[in-house]
Amino acid sequence: MNKKLVYIFAVLVVGLFVISACEQAVGRKISKAEDDNVKIQRMADVEVQQAVVNIGDIDRDIEQIELLRPVVPNPNNPEIQWVTGLQCGGSINEELIEENDGDRNFALTEDLECEGSGILIEADDVNLVCNGHRITGPGVNNNLIYGIYAEGVSGISILGCEISGFNGGIAFNHVEESELIDNTANENYNYGIILRESSSNTLTENTANENRYFGIYLSYYGSSNTLTENTANENLYGIFLQERSSNNILTENTANKNGEEGIYLSYSSSSNTLTENTANENEGKGILVSGESNTLIGNTANENRYGGIYFHVEGSDNIITRQELVCSTS
Repeated sequence: MNKKLVYIFAVLVVGLFVISACEQAVGRKISKAEDDNVKIQRMADVEVQQAVVNIGDIDRDIEQIELLRPVVPNPNNPEIQWVTGLQCGGSINEELIEENDGDRNFALTEDLECEGSGILIEADDVNLVCNGHRITGPGVNNNLIYGIYAEGVSGISILGCEISGFNGGIAFNHVEESELIDNTANENYNYGIILRESSSNTLTENTANENRYFGIYLSYYGSSNTLTENTANENLYGIFLQERSSNNILTENTANKNGEEGIYLSYSSSSNTLTENTANENEGKGILVSGESNTLIGNTANENRYGGIYFHVEGSDNIITRQELVCSTS
């Protein structure tokens, strides 16, 4: 009997020991699992924090990009009072601005079909937003008829206008520090866009195609203008800088399939910079440079009939680097 009690006692002790060992082992596993969960949670938290930081970086990058974009009027901004009711042959001048309580923001709310001129701007700091509406002219060769004409002013913005059928689509005459953004000036008699003796203006993402002579034309003494991402295809000349046009910057513009040159820097046009423009499949030369001290970097001029890039002035100090050229299709 005593031996049985001793045996039972021994079994109970061993059982208790095994149970204790199992509990410790399970506890360690549970503790380890909890530690692993904590680590996983911490890693997840770190990844979330990194993602938030990355999103913040993206937001900051977007903000920086937005800051680099030109400032344009917003027709949907309820804080701005937009003047409407513009008609063919109408003039935006100080008198009209005074009649509208000093508001200088004008919006086109319908298409205009004009028998003569379109809209004349004669006041500074005017914003004209067409919201994609068309201004259509009579389709005749008359040097006095333009879709939008601005003279002797500064600080104006013209956005989202579609103009055709005039002698010139948009004309700046002695205009400074103004901008043309996302306008279309196609199928005009002589010019899509012309800047005559105008300086320090910005042309961004405009289209000037299928005009009889010039897509974008910088006339005499046009200086310090910036042309970025504009398109001038299927004109006689795509982008033309006339005599004494200097210190202009042309970047990422396209001038393809024009009847003569894609981009033409005429006599005495100097100190201009052309970077990453495209002038392909033109019937003349891709880019023709007749002035001095111009800089050409990374432009593309392929499959033009009479050569990619041609310098008319021998021994000039023009600089040309990293061009992509295919000299001729013939």
